[in-house]
Amino acid sequence: LTALLFSRTLSIPYAISVRASCIMNLKRKYAFHNYLTILLVFIYSSKIFFQSKSALNEAISYIPFFLKKLISKKSIIISNGINKYWLENQYNRNEEISMKKFSILTVASIEKNKNHDLVLKAISKLNKRGYKVTYKIAGKIIDKSIFNELKKYSFVEYLGILNNNQLLKLYRSSDIFVMLSHNETFGLVYAEAISQGLPIIYTKNQGFDGQFNDGLIGYSCDSNDYEELISCIIRITKNYKKISGNCTENSSKFNWKNTSDKYLAQYNKILKSN
Repeated sequence: LTALLFSRTLSIPYAISVRASCIMNLKRKYAFHNYLTILLVFIYSSKIFFQSKSALNEAISYIPFFLKKLISKKSIIISNGINKYWLENQYNRNEEISMKKFSILTVASIEKNKNHDLVLKAISKLNKRGYKVTYKIAGKIIDKSIFNELKKYSFVEYLGILNNNQLLKLYRSSDIFVMLSHNETFGLVYAEAISQGLPIIYTKNQGFDGQFNDGLIGYSCDSNDYEELISCIIRITKNYKKISGNCTENSSKFNWKNTSDKYLAQYNKILKSN
């Protein structure tokens, strides 16, 4: 709102970055004048930045039809970067894995939104079908009832809260990364995982979805469908070496230098046009 007021009174252009919290605000039942203010901020901005295609699509869904084209035209997707540590230590696996015996990893706090129970169900089904899949989990325990449920499964290994060096070794010693949060803003751990050649399975129409074409570095999956998750896992095992290589190659997209250059280029365009 402050940027909007300065822009209208002093003719100073502005750009806005729309984050998950902003979209949450659009979902709420605001008084009409508050909703109108949000729309005006969008309308008079020179550029609108989103972290992912899914975030852009969700925001647009709350915009009145007659404004959708205007907002879409000025919207730009620029993904977050990750700590340079991961890009300086990229890892290329260059190998296949056993299609029957492999490990799945989730790096996330243990809570309902992170949806560990769906992964548990998928792995249980796979193991009953003759697979030998283990499930590694790293992250802070938020919900003890979920953690207690995890401990009941013999194929689960909880590794606690890890630093970057420990995570690096864990990514490299695992075979497939799965995190199917019901709601996800971006998910930096996905980018960390692919920097280590680790194929990923991520939530459809959330945070990371849209960063790459489906199948390039892994697959998007419905966070409520364990059978779809099983299908995604099997597809990765059948084409593991190629997908893993794509992961390492494409992780450079999340270099903060590239991200900052993209923002700077857009700011310069705004200044030139004004």
